[in-house]
Amino acid sequence: MMKSKNYFFITEIIFMMIFHFLVDFSAVYTFYHSYFSYTDSAFFYAVLGYNIIAFATQPFLGYIVDRFNKYKNIFITLSILFMILGSLITVDIFFSMVFLGLGNALFHVSGSKEILRKAKTKIPLGLYISTGVMGLGIGFTFFNIDELIYLIYVGIALMVLYNLFNLCAYRRITSEYIEPSYQKENLKSEFSSIFFILILISLFFRSGLSKGLPSNFIMQYFYLYCCLASFLGKTIGSFIPNKINISLSILITFISMIFISDYLGVIFFNFGISLLMPITLDYLRKIFYKKEALALGISSLTLLIGNLGFSLIDESQKFYIIYFAYFIHILVLILISIYEFPKIKEGLRLDKIDNEENLK
Repeated sequence: MMKSKNYFFITEIIFMMIFHFLVDFSAVYTFYHSYFSYTDSAFFYAVLGYNIIAFATQPFLGYIVDRFNKYKNIFITLSILFMILGSLITVDIFFSMVFLGLGNALFHVSGSKEILRKAKTKIPLGLYISTGVMGLGIGFTFFNIDELIYLIYVGIALMVLYNLFNLCAYRRITSEYIEPSYQKENLKSEFSSIFFILILISLFFRSGLSKGLPSNFIMQYFYLYCCLASFLGKTIGSFIPNKINISLSILITFISMIFISDYLGVIFFNFGISLLMPITLDYLRKIFYKKEALALGISSLTLLIGNLGFSLIDESQKFYIIYFAYFIHILVLILISIYEFPKIKEGLRLDKIDNEENLK
């Protein structure tokens, strides 16, 4: 029975990894392949609108997915249908903007729900989250290749297979409620709030630092290399113990500060910050216990704010802001890493207070 459950979960992880790749690929490929000839203003506002819909709505949609968890598979199917509509019916850029944005947002919160709830370790979290960035990289780099449109048809076939899998495996489309496979972080309320704020600050700077680079760094294949580095970072970070993970990321971030004016330094930096994503999701799901989709939605909104905020930096001031942001980022990581020391963690837990009360 245990082997059967593990088999179903592994199969679901594989489906979600492929869907994550296709969802992120479809959005960027559709905009650049079908609408690149639009006027600069229309294209700019459509891409901006897509990002706002795709990321800013995730906390709200995450709350809905958490609230109606048994319909999670229906939400996933609906999200992929939205992506297909936005990708294949390219009659208007703003039509695609709405459907691609909603599809992306709904998939991220519903697709992550089952992975975040069932995963006992952070390994499935990193594997699931890693493939999306490769979808972005390939969709942007090769948007002029017409044949890549067939990947969207692959998404249609996989959507059918996914629902057949759920019917065969669970004999239902709706999901039964299951208790989370991970343990709640039973922290004192004041530290839980501080820890949560530190995580959001870390996410904010991670998302924005690459946007602070000079605009001449934005080249087609360079973006693909950065995405590949991010993919590898998220994957490798899944298997590294937390203390080593954070320490390695601090070291890489510090080294990349020295070489930030070089392309390899930027790629190295993307690898370093991506190591943190699996552990970040693990922290958030434990803080938002049983509200995994909301946790993912809040992280996505924070990434959007950082991304947009750093995009507004004046070109002449970018390097000054970057070095300041690096300093804050490393400081936050050091504070977060302190939590990973066993004695400190034990002193911050609520169960220690409960034990002391019982002794009295």
